[in-house]
Amino acid sequence: MGQLLTRSAWPSRSLSRGPIRYARLASGGTVCQHLLVRAYDTRPQDLTPRQKILLAEYQEVCKSHSGITDFRAKLLAFLPIASGTGVGLLVVLGKDQASGTGAGLLVGLGIFGAVVTIGLFLYELRQIDVCKQLRNHAAWIEKQLGIEAGQFGGRRERLNLSNVYSPDARRDRDKLLTALEKTGQRPPQRQLHSALRKKSFIGAETAGYLIYHSVVVAWLFVAALGVAELT
Repeated sequence: MGQLLTRSAWPSRSLSRGPIRYARLASGGTVCQHLLVRAYDTRPQDLTPRQKILLAEYQEVCKSHSGITDFRAKLLAFLPIASGTGVGLLVVLGKDQASGTGAGLLVGLGIFGAVVTIGLFLYELRQIDVCKQLRNHAAWIEKQLGIEAGQFGGRRERLNLSNVYSPDARRDRDKLLTALEKTGQRPPQRQLHSALRKKSFIGAETAGYLIYHSVVVAWLFVAALGVAELT
């Protein structure tokens, strides 16, 4: 894998629990460009073999997680645009061609588009599951390396409706988490709430559910339009 760490980026700052070192990865994506390590004055060349193995494994986990999330984001951006364009064209053509052939084509393409979208949604669910596994494993590696709140173990929880639409709640949340992050502490554990406005569900996973279900409904609308023209 080549040299994992460079000596150029180890600025430190003092905290109550000891010095913090930032290890710059010599290779890898932007997600892993800076790795927070509690090294206690340990220079890169003095890392133990186990620490080096964990750092190398951490880098690979970061790469895998970054690749999956990038692909998911591109797919979520491309799918509604392509599907919306296709659905719009089919609806316009279906109105211009009120024949049985045109109606049958609408039914077939509508069902085909819905099935393909459902297949992509199943793939999305699998990738979400893999991402959760990678994040959990990366958080474990951070703990083994002595990282109090890394990019995985110290991730902020998902937003809730109160955080989005209440300026006071959003400001209080950001103030609390910012104070913890500045001291290198982990965010508090998520608390379960019965009220919808306090449930933490706003995030990439929820966005995926909304987009995929909306696209499936759009393709089923095309199929239903074809069935209506046949009857």
